[in-house]
Amino acid sequence: MLYPSPVHRQDSSFPDHHIENFRAALTLAINASMAVYT
Repeated sequence: MLYPSPVHRQDSSFPDHHIENFRAALTLAINASMAVYT
């Protein structure tokens, strides 16, 4: 986990899922920008 927080320790699956979605969207954005600049 990138930033474990005791508040979300009980539903740890939600933050992890949210982080995975964020990383996936970030990867897609990077790939799109690389395709544009290249």
